[in-house]
Amino acid sequence: MKTNELIVNFNHHITKKEFKPFLEKLGIEYKTLYATRSSAASGAMELNVPINVVQNMLGYTELNTTQRYYLKFGFQDKNIAKQYIDGFF
Repeated sequence: MKTNELIVNFNHHITKKEFKPFLEKLGIEYKTLYATRSSAASGAMELNVPINVVQNMLGYTELNTTQRYYLKFGFQDKNIAKQYIDGFF
């Protein structure tokens, strides 16, 4: 078995045997680790956490990486659009 296959199998084992049951006990729906990380960063941006704090939280060395992924559509504009759309219903 190659090293890459060992890593994938180990990650699958941890997710299946540890992470999913932990979330289930907490009543939290399972999402991939990438989605969980992305949701945490997006939520922080929506709460107006300074972008350099989000950058450090994600471990990015370049601020423009954080900007590229999490300011792509502008969360303030997104919130305004949501309020506008919610007004129709």
